[in-house]
Amino acid sequence: MARPPAVTLLLVHGGGFCKDAWDPIVRRLQDAPLLAGRTDFETFDFSWHGSQRDESVAAQVDRSNPEKPRVSHPAQDIVTWAPQEVWRQVQRIRAEQRARGQSGTTPLIGIGHSMGAMSLWKTEVMHPGTFSGLILFEPGYGIRVPENDFAVNYLVSITLQREAKWYAFCSRCLKNMFMLTSGSIVDRPNRAAAEEHFYNLRNFARWDREALAGYLRGGLIEESDSSISLACHPLIEASLYCHTPLYLSDEMLQRPRCRIYFQGGGRSKVYNHRAFEDMATRYPEIYRTRRLIPNLSHAMVMEGPALCTDKILKDLGTLVPAEGEPLHSRI
Repeated sequence: MARPPAVTLLLVHGGGFCKDAWDPIVRRLQDAPLLAGRTDFETFDFSWHGSQRDESVAAQVDRSNPEKPRVSHPAQDIVTWAPQEVWRQVQRIRAEQRARGQSGTTPLIGIGHSMGAMSLWKTEVMHPGTFSGLILFEPGYGIRVPENDFAVNYLVSITLQREAKWYAFCSRCLKNMFMLTSGSIVDRPNRAAAEEHFYNLRNFARWDREALAGYLRGGLIEESDSSISLACHPLIEASLYCHTPLYLSDEMLQRPRCRIYFQGGGRSKVYNHRAFEDMATRYPEIYRTRRLIPNLSHAMVMEGPALCTDKILKDLGTLVPAEGEPLHSRI
């Protein structure tokens, strides 16, 4: 009978992404001597993302101020529903462990990006002792003030410009329509056309190609008419950026019973470094900040999966027990 894993890693994606975006990091972690052969890896798609696509409710766009477009949708309330989904995933993981004859108490470490990082953090706040450690890449946090709206304005604006669907076309029909005799128009698979669109986008130029391939693998859906659509519609993604950020009272900041590491990008415009440094100063037994990762923006796990993996492994070195040593979720 195989030995139970020494640790379970739960990797949680950010808004607009999907579980497959973690593939380059998971691949590297699986090969790491610290984790090889003794780690279970868990990922999932949030609602409205990847395999959980849902366009049953239409998003509402407010362009009354052209410089500050806003989008309303149920997905917008990420501080409420996203941590609830993480908690359900934790319960699923524990139930499956017990069904396999394990104790259901294997140390669980959360690794999250953006919305996923925030969700892991709030889950630990609401259910202290759930995790044995958290590694958080730029969780959204703080009180939003008008001076900081520039980031929301930018993210919403560029997302609203994004294409959402790619249709099939018939070259023979087009030739007949335009009385063409040459073979200059070529039939192309819809998915290939959609993928090429993203590979050529300037906003995605800094992304690691393997990470982009993972994002497209889980983030593009084939429709019944053979067209290809984004699993997370741009209007829904734009609504995520219009959310009210997580903000915790002093009492809530002290609830976690595990070590929490904050990671940020050197090029990021949204990382609340000052707030996290203050937490690390006031509650050093819980929070730690790491040096900013050079040349990476908020989309760091997509831009630099190798660098992010190195950071994860350094933090895991303080969280994962050596062979034969127990690990406790409480500090």
